Amino acid sequence: MNFDAYTYSFDKSVDMREAEATLILCMMAVESLHGTSAVRMHGRFDFDPKKRICQIEGRSEVGRDLNQLFVGFLGREFGPCSFSVTRKSGGV
Repeated sequence: MNFDAYTYSFDKSVDMREAEATLILCMMAVESLHGTSAVRMHGRFDFDPKKRICQIEGRSEVGRDLNQLFVGFLGREFGPCSFSVTRKSGGV
């Protein structure tokens, strides 16, 4: 089943500037896989450092790849217990 969006919630140990830099790195990786146009059309996200959350679209192949990369990079950089991921319908 494909979900419309994935929401990442970060605990206080995560530097939100570093989390945003990780998201940008993942966007670059997805762009290498799918191309600039596909990422511009399908790579939707909302990063809110004040709320300590990030929502990423999950309907498209681009969105699914971005989520997979982001969750993997976050776990390696900050540790698997430093954030949580929830899936929901409704989009970003």
